[in-house]
Parts: sequence; structure tokens; C-alpha cells
Amino acid sequence: MNHVLFFLLLLISATTFGQEKILHYDSLTRTAKSFFDNGQVHSEIIQLGKVQDKHRHVIYYLENGQKAQEFFDKDHVRCDTLKTWFQGRLSMIRVYSDTGCTEIFYYEETGKILETGHYKIDNAPSMGIILYDSTLFLKHIPEKCDTNEPCYMRTEIWKTYHENGILESEGQYLPMPYETTTIALNVDHATGVGYLKDGVWKYYDEKGRKTKEEFYKDSKRIK
Repeated sequence: MNHVLFFLLLLISATTFGQEKILHYDSLTRTAKSFFDNGQVHSEIIQLGKVQDKHRHVIYYLENGQKAQEFFDKDHVRCDTLKTWFQGRLSMIRVYSDTGCTEIFYYEETGKILETGHYKIDNAPSMGIILYDSTLFLKHIPEKCDTNEPCYMRTEIWKTYHENGILESEGQYLPMPYETTTIALNVDHATGVGYLKDGVWKYYDEKGRKTKEEFYKDSKRIK
């Protein structure tokens, strides 16, 4: 791929993080940079292999120079690690393996762990079924995986923590994300996309004492 075409692709891929106009390519380090109007670096794309875009190290910045996101990819599929920051503080890390990934969220104020959990790669994911909760007037529609990327499904026990580091809750989710809508007068109003609890969930106070258990089936709390 020639450098002119590479710059065009870089410009298109970077626009989601802001507006930049200046591009620079260092052939010695094989690093492409884009810049905000204020001169701050907007993105860095470092080529790690001999083949263009085969293996990359990508970093995006905010206009104040703080990192916003950093990741590695191979053939434009994420690998190794992904990190995101919020206002200069680390908010999430995702560590990839051949079979899935581990996700860790952090309290932005303290940097302590907020939530941890695992995903597995499912090469033949189920399409899922629409779930209804008649008591809360909710409809949950399964989200489809992007066929151009690995399909990650939540698995095993997910945990959240109090700010003092003590376990706050633990339990499992249905494997795929769902779009939740409220149903009223035969009109659906979207409320967001997320994961639905499944099975037994346990909760603890800030001293580690169990406070309650909840039981879920097909997104509905049954006990």
C-alpha cells in the first residue's frame, strides 16, 4: 500500500476521536501521526510488522494531550491489550487471548478495581431469542455479532467491588448483550444495550458480609 493511500485510510479511521488536519509519517520508525488543530497529537499508528497494517500499535489522544485509548491489532482485529482512559485516569483494560479475553473496570477516582469478568470467543454464536418481562413492561432483543470480528460472549462469574476493595457482588450473565426497550401502548422505547443477569447473584456489604441473594431466569428476577 502506498503512503498516500495509507494516510487517507488513517484520516478516515481517526475521525471518530476528533478533528485533525495534519498528518506525518516517519519511515524510520514506521509511525503515522495525526494532529489536532491546536498542534497536539491526535493519533499514533505504529507498524509492528513488515506488512502494512498486518500488526499495529494504535494510540488515540485527547486535545489536552492525555491518552484516550491504546490497543494492538492484527489484521484490524484487537489483540494483546486494550486500554481506555477517562479524563486522564485509567478506566478499563481488556486482555486478549486465543480463546477470549478478560475485562477489568476501574474506579476513576481511586484507580481501584470496580468490576472484573471474562469473555469467550464463540465461532458459531446462537442468534438468541427475544425475552419479555411482563411485570416491568420490558422487551430484550439480542444483539447480533459483527461477522467481521470474533464474537465475544460473557462467561464464568463476574464480580464487582466496593471502593475499599471488598467484594460487592458476584454472579453470571446471559452470554450475549441485549437491547432493552420499554413497552407501552404497543410502542417500544429503547433504554439501552447491556447484559442481563442469570442464575444466582450474591451481594456483600463493605465489610464482606453477605447481605442477600437474588435468582434470575431469562432476565427476570424470580426470587
